[in-house]
Amino acid sequence: MDAITYALSKKYTDNKIAESAGLHRQIVTSLPTTGDEKIIYMVRVSNDNEDSDNYNEYMWIDGNWELIGNTRVDLSDYYNKTQVDTALNGKANTSDIPTALSQLTADATHRLVTDAEKTSWNGKANSATTLDGYGITDAYTKSETDEIFVKPYKAGDSIAIEYGMPLYGFSFSKVNPVVRVFLPLSKPIVASNVNVTLSQANMQLITITGYESKNYSLLTITPYIKPNGLMLYIKGFDYSTEDRPVIVKLDGTITFS
Repeated sequence: MDAITYALSKKYTDNKIAESAGLHRQIVTSLPTTGDEKIIYMVRVSNDNEDSDNYNEYMWIDGNWELIGNTRVDLSDYYNKTQVDTALNGKANTSDIPTALSQLTADATHRLVTDAEKTSWNGKANSATTLDGYGITDAYTKSETDEIFVKPYKAGDSIAIEYGMPLYGFSFSKVNPVVRVFLPLSKPIVASNVNVTLSQANMQLITITGYESKNYSLLTITPYIKPNGLMLYIKGFDYSTEDRPVIVKLDGTITFS
């Protein structure tokens, strides 16, 4: 049956029901062959139990049986008495619901705030982004701290030896003299190895009448790490200093590894 036919059929059936007067109901086990248009025939739904009040309702209209309704009431969206009683028993009485803060109990994670605490918090300053914002005026800056706590020389660092800087040393041997020169450093050393690479070297031997000067291009320098600098053992001179002081001028680079 298409939609138009269905609509017309339903409208026709509704009209016939409305035209009927003095209708009454009659329960039957099955529909008779023909019926009376003044009677609504009620047939128990076969798949329900015998105690069910579920009936299909039929009328005899223009020589045909028409199903006009059903007596079943759908209560699936409603609670029964037991369900309602169970739900109500789980609810608190209005008299048991706290209505004042004095009726509440604080715990470790839920606490009440007093007016005095709120006043104290409201009086706090906003977070600052500088030390001056916190009223700290006597703190050291990073550069000032670096000057106080000097960073030591470490592997990968290097020092340029400025030519002309006088380094004073002595030799205590007349054969294969070794001049010991201390090179003071402004920072401690944490590297395990030190290497000295020279570009040029000049030694001045101080005597009673003056000094003798000689330029050396090939010298052997063995550095030793000391608490405040480097002790340089310089070899390669061709004469003895005979315990006299020596001024050494070096040009090169000290590297740490």
